[in-house]
Amino acid sequence: MSDDPMADFLARERAALGAEADLFQTEASPSMEPMMVDSFVAETTETTESTSIAQPPSQPSPQPSQQMSPEVSQFQEEWTSKQREIVEERDRVSTEKHQAMVEEAKRNVDKFYEEYNEKRDKAVEQNRANQELELQAASKGNLWERVLKQIDLATKGSEQSTQLASASNAGQQVRDTVRMRELLQELKRDKDAPGVRPKNSAEPAKAFA
Repeated sequence: MSDDPMADFLARERAALGAEADLFQTEASPSMEPMMVDSFVAETTETTESTSIAQPPSQPSPQPSQQMSPEVSQFQEEWTSKQREIVEERDRVSTEKHQAMVEEAKRNVDKFYEEYNEKRDKAVEQNRANQELELQAASKGNLWERVLKQIDLATKGSEQSTQLASASNAGQQVRDTVRMRELLQELKRDKDAPGVRPKNSAEPAKAFA
């Protein structure tokens, strides 16, 4: 074997073809073989070199950074702080409103009981005064005068309900009251009516024949 691999390759091919190799042999073949070999080697070398030059060197693929930039970290801290302040302010306002409602409810309850107690005390005093007037009126005058005064006191409380009644019923009640008062007035003026004379007054003795 020679040092030229291409020459060895061609020799093996010629040996394999045998007599048929002479058919492809021309006068120009001996002189063209070295040129073809040199051209093939040159093209192979040039292609290899161009491929080596065109291919960029391999570089490691960039990996995503696990750390945030200072600007992003500062923005996140400011946003979190702002949200915390908003929540705290909302809770504070809600607590103040609730406390104000509780205080107002307490004041309303205290005011209600204060007014209720005041009205109750006034009613008690008024009832006591009315009772004293009734006792004084009952001790004066004859029986029918006291009856008229009792009727006047009783009808004062029912005046409002009488006004709210229907016209026919109200008229009937007024006529009945007027009739009774007229009868009582006549009895009060009649000196011979029962109950007009005081009990302690002595009747004059009647003369018997």
